[in-house]
Amino acid sequence: MTKVQEFIQLNSLPEERFLPVLHFEGRFWISDFGRIISHDHRKRTIKFLKTHLDSLGYFATQLRMKPYNRKVRVHQLVGEHFCEMVSIGNIRMTWNHKDKVKTNNYYKNLEYITARENCAHARLINTLPSLIS
Repeated sequence: MTKVQEFIQLNSLPEERFLPVLHFEGRFWISDFGRIISHDHRKRTIKFLKTHLDSLGYFATQLRMKPYNRKVRVHQLVGEHFCEMVSIGNIRMTWNHKDKVKTNNYYKNLEYITARENCAHARLINTLPSLIS
C-alpha cells in the first residue's frame, strides 16, 4: 500500500472515492465529495489541499506541477472525474449544482447541461432575474 493510499484509508469519509487528477497523476487526487489530496514528493508530505471561495462563490484552488499550472473550480474537477459529460455539438455546456448551493460539490449534486438550461434552472429557483427569455 502506498503512502497516499494509507492517507486516503485513514482520512476519507464513508464511501468517499478518490481518483488521480488528469495531467497531475501522482501529485493530486480528487474525491467525489470535492476534497483534493496533494502529494509533495520533495517535502514528502501528503495533505488535503486548501481551497478558497472565488469571486462568484465557488470553491477554487490552483494545481501546480511542471509543466502544468491550472486554476480550477472544485465542482468542475469533480464533474470531469465522476460525472457523465455528454456534449451536444458545439453548444456551450456548463456544470450545474442541482440544489443551487455553490459549495456543495458532491458528484450527485452536479449535472452537465447547456448554458441555456442552466439559466432556466436558475430562474426557476429565483437565483437569476428573468432578463433572458
